Amino acid sequence: MTTSRIGSSISPELRSDLVAFLRLNSEVFAWSYNDMPGISPDIISHRLSVNPAVRPVRQKRRAYDPERYEAMKAEVDRLSSIRFIREVDYPTWLANVVMVRKPRKGWRMCVDYTNLNRACPKDSFPLPRIDQLSTPQRATPSSASWMLIQVTTRSSCTPRPGPHLFHHRPRPLLL
Repeated sequence: MTTSRIGSSISPELRSDLVAFLRLNSEVFAWSYNDMPGISPDIISHRLSVNPAVRPVRQKRRAYDPERYEAMKAEVDRLSSIRFIREVDYPTWLANVVMVRKPRKGWRMCVDYTNLNRACPKDSFPLPRIDQLSTPQRATPSSASWMLIQVTTRSSCTPRPGPHLFHHRPRPLLL
């Protein structure tokens, strides 16, 4: 069960009724992205404002050691299976992934957005307290709808040998 915060200004009776109601209906909430396949991006989607005068940049492909490559491949497979990313044939932007060791165990896949950050104008009206409003996935690569992930295929059985490129599919913005 995930911890929920309820306003301190409501009465104790209403608070207990609300908590009981939420617990009784906990199956209707999506606790992970696996719980909400097929949600239409028409509901709400995030679009980046990219300066059209800036030329797209494809970063040079990085080499990864086998341990990082396997962790990256597992994450790409997971994101592909829940339809958050899909393979692209002709990318205009390409940002490499960076594998960062987690404090306890395993790897976290992050993205080097250096070139894209230069192409996006600063937002004059940022959302207040966005770090508190956004979902806990802000440290993962799935927080941007435009990210490209590059994976090198090492199997000779694949129909198209070489690098495969993925990008995030548009999806609802969760706040």
